[in-house]
Amino acid sequence: MMLATVNIFFINICIIFLVSTFAFYLLRDRLPIQPDSMISTRLYFGFANGITGILLMHHAIDLNGALIDLRLLPLALSALFGGNISITVTGLMLLIYRFLIDNGDSINALLSSVMTLLGFLMLSFICRRFITRQGYFFTAIVTVGSLLVLWRLITSNSPVDA
Repeated sequence: MMLATVNIFFINICIIFLVSTFAFYLLRDRLPIQPDSMISTRLYFGFANGITGILLMHHAIDLNGALIDLRLLPLALSALFGGNISITVTGLMLLIYRFLIDNGDSINALLSSVMTLLGFLMLSFICRRFITRQGYFFTAIVTVGSLLVLWRLITSNSPVDA
């Protein structure tokens, strides 16, 4: 069980690296995303991170019914480099995929996941407004995102050992 979990974790890291590499390769002829970048560049970057998040959700680690994945990283990358447009595209893609994979099995888990994701999106919009330095912004949204996921895990019906 432990080796399978570690294997899935490394698959998730490879997915992040692979899709990010392709995304940045296709953006190689454009300037880095700036406040005055074209909307199409921001949409593309959000779409690439959305695909990354979907692949991460597909290969999530199932721990007693709690799905553990690394979709926070594509969300944070979208917020950091693409701004509000990219994170909105990424967030919507993840929400839609979450609805598709749930099949109505657990409406509470779905609602909890949607609330966590929407909370993360809103907090990233707020952080973007008040934190100007990229490093501080990335640290803040990853920390807030991790705390949201931890809060969701604590308040859910998952077993204590999860």
